[in-house]
Amino acid sequence: MVAIMQHLGVWLRRQLRVLLPAAPYIVVALVVMGPLLLPGYIFALDMVFTPTMPSPTAITSSYVPQVLLHGLSLVVPAWLVQKIVLLAILIGSGVGAHRLLGYWKPRIAPGDWRLARYAGGLLYMVNPFVYSRFMAGQYYVLLGYMILPFFARALWRFITKPDRTAMLQLACLTVGISVVSLHTLGIALLLAAIVTVVSMVQRWHDRQWLRDVARYTLAMAGIVLVASSYWIIALAHGGSQAALANSFTIADRTAFATSHDGLGLLGNVAGLQGFWADAQSLYVVPQDVFSWWWLPCCLLWLVVLGGVVHGWRAQRAVTIVAFAAIVLAGLLAAGTPLSDWLAAHAPFFAGYREPQKFVALIALSYAWLASMGVYGALGLVRQVRIVRHYVWTAYIALAVLPFLCTPLMLWGFDGQLRSTAYPVDWYIVNAMMQRDGMNGERPVVLSLPWHAYMRLGFAGNVVANPTGRFFDATVITNTDPEFGGAQAYTTPASVRAMATVLAQAPGRTDFAGQLAAHHVGYVLLLNESDYHQYAPLLSQPGLKHVVEGKNIQLYKVEL
Repeated sequence: MVAIMQHLGVWLRRQLRVLLPAAPYIVVALVVMGPLLLPGYIFALDMVFTPTMPSPTAITSSYVPQVLLHGLSLVVPAWLVQKIVLLAILIGSGVGAHRLLGYWKPRIAPGDWRLARYAGGLLYMVNPFVYSRFMAGQYYVLLGYMILPFFARALWRFITKPDRTAMLQLACLTVGISVVSLHTLGIALLLAAIVTVVSMVQRWHDRQWLRDVARYTLAMAGIVLVASSYWIIALAHGGSQAALANSFTIADRTAFATSHDGLGLLGNVAGLQGFWADAQSLYVVPQDVFSWWWLPCCLLWLVVLGGVVHGWRAQRAVTIVAFAAIVLAGLLAAGTPLSDWLAAHAPFFAGYREPQKFVALIALSYAWLASMGVYGALGLVRQVRIVRHYVWTAYIALAVLPFLCTPLMLWGFDGQLRSTAYPVDWYIVNAMMQRDGMNGERPVVLSLPWHAYMRLGFAGNVVANPTGRFFDATVITNTDPEFGGAQAYTTPASVRAMATVLAQAPGRTDFAGQLAAHHVGYVLLLNESDYHQYAPLLSQPGLKHVVEGKNIQLYKVEL
């Protein structure tokens, strides 16, 4: 019995050593999410969860996570799945950066380095890039962002000592990034190229190392290609992702270019800002509220600059990689001529229609440099007799810098996001269409207002039209973003046909006949946006008003 208790005690101590470093990140994630943890769905621009998440209709790189979300929503409430995903993004980002920074241990003052690691982890977890992507609902991009520091740690371990274990770990993380975000995969490959070049310059004369790197890299490439073959084959044969990337034009890149508002183009990129949606009044940004919003950015740059100086002495290779990553990612994120040249000549680079995604790599580099800056600053404080007793005061002042740079992220994103339920009348309409269906076929439904994005009263935000995901029907919705001339979206034939019908409808009286000709059996009208303008159209003969709800109306085509 004593032996069992001893083994149990040893096991518990090991678990605590693993879990305790994550505790601050868990606490911060809970404070960020706050009221959003209540039951209900969280609606953001591109984040639409529904009671049953749709199964994928095409083979894409995100096929696997889509299948997982669909399967989980069948056994667990989808709103709970959503909150788990968002919490995992926040906690995983902080823990991943913390583990990455722990790979490089300075030889002096290890206690200060443990503190500095938390400063870097918090910066990677809470920053303007993460804030904007959360508000835009781009959770797949954020999942890739979460995996990136784990990838960087595995990459550095592999490049330091290439062996089978390191190769397999790096291959698995590469596949993991690819299935959630192809854009982040490109960013990870850029990081891998920088690390490889810097390491080769240092170890060019080590022939055994060069052979091992080449051998295991080829093996890793083979594993990744085999594991990703299901979507690579679809991509090579002109699948939906290939068609979408190849259809992006200069109009798309202009509409979604990195924003100049605030600190200017380069200032925004250096400040982890500049996301196109920041300037569209879709949500509040710090400059809308605080007159001092620019000051924390300047302080962050000073800490990062101190990290460059201190890191050059302590970990020169890592600092060179971080600096090179900031420069290259900054050039790409700013939409310089380099981006235009790559879009014209590099396969699929045009898929980065909004290049601000490269700021993710700058955030990762800042995590390292800010940690070194904090580490150096704490060392200086210890050396000055007058202030050596204020180390913790100095650390707290530096550790809160991420929260000052992103003051609107705490407690439900300053109340801009909320947990809410779909209206009851949506469920009533869905059940009615299913009961009225014929031969078990999914009814074909036209969704109005004819917008891909609109402000929904119950959601409290502008969001992607959720009708196609919510209703158990073949719902025809607009796919045009109606933004800045951007038109490059994969548009099904049914959507093009309905767009033509609606464009010609004001001058005709056979709207119901046009719908019947395209096998449309119902018209859904959400009582949102400009829905009043459709009243004359829906009052034409052949359309029966079967549901009048507070939030939605249903018309049946009877011809």
